[in-house]
Amino acid sequence: MAESSVKKPVKNSVKKRFLKHTSIQALLLLDAGNYPSRVARILGFSPQLMHYHVKKWLKMGWIRLDEKTPNLTTYTLEPSVKKSLTGGEVLPYKGVRLHAYSLKFPVLDGPAVSVDWSRVQLANWARLVGCECGLTVEKTTRHVIIHADEIVSEDPNEATLLAILECLRLARVLEDTFQMRLGEPKLLRKPHYAVSDPVARWFTDFMELSSDVGKMDKSKGAGEIDYFDAELAKEYLVMPLRMLGLQGDMAEVKEVLKTFGEAMREHMSLIRGLQAVAEQMKTLIQELRLNSKNSVEVKAN
Repeated sequence: MAESSVKKPVKNSVKKRFLKHTSIQALLLLDAGNYPSRVARILGFSPQLMHYHVKKWLKMGWIRLDEKTPNLTTYTLEPSVKKSLTGGEVLPYKGVRLHAYSLKFPVLDGPAVSVDWSRVQLANWARLVGCECGLTVEKTTRHVIIHADEIVSEDPNEATLLAILECLRLARVLEDTFQMRLGEPKLLRKPHYAVSDPVARWFTDFMELSSDVGKMDKSKGAGEIDYFDAELAKEYLVMPLRMLGLQGDMAEVKEVLKTFGEAMREHMSLIRGLQAVAEQMKTLIQELRLNSKNSVEVKAN
C-alpha cells in the first residue's frame, strides 16, 4: 500500500506535465472540430484528464461551447486566444515540436523483478516493449530505451532539457520498480526539432526532402521542417527577430545618411560661398595690381 502511494504521484505528475507541453496542440485540435475524447486519443492521454482541462479552459474563457449533442460536444477557441497561439496564422503550434527523442541506458545490474511488458519478436532477437508513467519503454538484453513524450516549446533548448529530465526521472522509477541499475544514457538517434513553415507546407504537397541537417515532410498532417540540431531550429526561430533588427539597423543607417546628406549640402553651400569670395578676392587683387602699375607709369612720366 505504501509502495503504490509513492508511485501514483509520479505517474500523475508525468501526465500533467505531458498535457502542459501539448496544451497548444490540444486547444488547436479542439478548435478544428475534434471532440475532447478524440483529442485525448490523438495526443495519447486519458479522456478524464482532457475533460478536466476543458472545464478549466472554459472557466478561464479560453474556449467556448460550439455544439452540444447527445453524441458529442465541440468547442472553439476565443479569437484573442487563437491569435496569441498562432500569431494570426493557422499553425499547428508555435516554436518547436520535439519528437523522436530517445535515451538509451545500459543495464548494469538486474532487473531482479520480472518485467511484464509485451514481448516483440524481431528478426533474430526479441525486445520488451511497455508503457511506464505514460512513456514508451523498450528493454533489450543490454539496454533500456526510454522514448520521451512529444514536447512543444518556444525554445528548442528548453524542449531538450524537458525531454532529458523526463527520461531521467522515468529511469529512476524503473530502477526502483524492477530493482535494476542503469548506467549513463546516450542518444538513441538524432532528435527531430520540427518547426511549422509556410514554404514547407506548400513544398510537401508535392514531395519530401531529407538531408544531413533535417528534412521536410507531413508527418503531423501539416508540412514542417524537422531539424536534427537544436541550434539550427533556434536559428530559424530567431530569423524574424533578426530581420526586425536589420530593419532597425537600416532605418538607423538611413537616418545617418540623411543627416550626412544635409551636412554635405551645407558643406557644398559653404564651399560655393568660399569660391565666390575667392573670385571676388582675385578680381580685387587684379584691380590693385593694375592700379599699382598705372601709378608707377604716371610717376615715371
